[in-house]
Amino acid sequence: MSLGIGGRVRHGIPWILGAVLAAACARQARKDVTPPLAADAPQAAAGAAAEQDPEAGPPLSAQEQIEHALSRVTFGARPADKERVSRIGVAAFLEEQLHPEQIADGAVEEQVARFPVLRRSSAELAQELARYRKQKKEDKARATATAMPSATMDADPVAEAPDPNLPAAALPRAGQRDLRKQLGKAGRGPAFDMVAQLAQAKLVRAIGSERQLHEVMAEFWFNHFNVFAGKQNEAALLPAYEQQIRELALG
Repeated sequence: MSLGIGGRVRHGIPWILGAVLAAACARQARKDVTPPLAADAPQAAAGAAAEQDPEAGPPLSAQEQIEHALSRVTFGARPADKERVSRIGVAAFLEEQLHPEQIADGAVEEQVARFPVLRRSSAELAQELARYRKQKKEDKARATATAMPSATMDADPVAEAPDPNLPAAALPRAGQRDLRKQLGKAGRGPAFDMVAQLAQAKLVRAIGSERQLHEVMAEFWFNHFNVFAGKQNEAALLPAYEQQIRELALG
């Protein structure tokens, strides 16, 4: 997930992102003494960037700073976001986003709660995969023993969709095909449902969460430390893996 969307970009680290990361790192190192982000911090960062690169153009206007900040620390600005940041200021908005634990996000968490895979342990999910594979092996042996026609033995991956009552079944048919293709052999049975639920939960948070900086950084680190969901038991491990990244997304 690229952080370089929208806004006017300076050479090197964009000034808004640099200010946010510097504040986050400083707060992590000395939480007890680090003061809140100063109200003029965005303007100061913009001025410093202009001095370092005189050819970068004139400093951003107040409105441009708002649009730049929203494009860097969110998945996309909503009209209400622009109005609010205009009212409280860029610095106050960034200070808010640096403390996601203080931002109420109940509506999104309620939506995410409908994905049961997020509440199950890795061991439980792995056991489910093991049972599925054992059953598939037994079914194949039984089919071979009874000399079933090869046409019935060649299962269609799309036909092996998860239980229609599971959340993953809500994916459009084309989306299911694409996800199965990417997962290979793991794109069948419970592994598909585990990955699909996780993907849908991430999308719900990216679209609706008020903790936008936290979601952007969680996705950034999840992509940075990427693992292949179709490998062995990775589908069973991914929900806990993603949760661990979420807890440390801002340091």
